[in-house]
Amino acid sequence: MGMMEEAELLKLKKEITEASGKAAELKGQRTVLTKQLKEKWGVTTPKEGKAKLDEMQIAIDEKDTEIEEKTEELEKLLENEETEN
Repeated sequence: MGMMEEAELLKLKKEITEASGKAAELKGQRTVLTKQLKEKWGVTTPKEGKAKLDEMQIAIDEKDTEIEEKTEELEKLLENEETEN
């Protein structure tokens, strides 16, 4: 085996070791994030997370509509009071 081949193999071995370390680090981060998702939002997969997000958006839209309706009612009541006085 020539010096060039040996250097290439050592370089390749180093890259594999670094990639393995990075993969382990990412796997650890994924485990932590998955745990946080489950604890905080009760979901364990991105698909469940998307469904939960959609659910929450619907609830927010409903509250927005309710707030708008109540605001309009209040404005009408205030206008009526002002015209009566």
